[in-house]
Amino acid sequence: METGYKVYEIMNRDVQTAECETTICEIANQMKTAKVGSIIILKENSPIGIITEQDVVRKVVAEKNNPNETIVDGVADENLISIESTRDIYDAMILMGNSEIKHLPVIDDGKLVGIITGKDIMRIEPHLVEMLAFKSSLDKEEAKKLFKKL
Repeated sequence: METGYKVYEIMNRDVQTAECETTICEIANQMKTAKVGSIIILKENSPIGIITEQDVVRKVVAEKNNPNETIVDGVADENLISIESTRDIYDAMILMGNSEIKHLPVIDDGKLVGIITGKDIMRIEPHLVEMLAFKSSLDKEEAKKLFKKL
């Protein structure tokens, strides 16, 4: 299925990044300041992982690890799933749904060029909300009702 929208048309180009030695406390403050739910982790300027708000809660706070001492390298998901900017957003949506992720880095030729989230896709194609409800705290019926109001 083609939506007619390419990833590069809706991706956020202002991607928040941090080096792998950054502490979780610094990551949390960066997320707060930038008002984002994820940070791409770099090693020698190459994207190697991602850390999300859920990672901070589940892998640091819930495990009672000290966020001032815990570095992101041991917490970030290093199985970095990404997409190319020229792909259709339907491909991004399928990849996100199958991988059960909400934040999808956009990488062209090994270089981080953007990030796309489920919210970005729903803003453009709200009727796709059913397919994106994969990991939402809303069930499918609640999500449908919410996006019918938009």
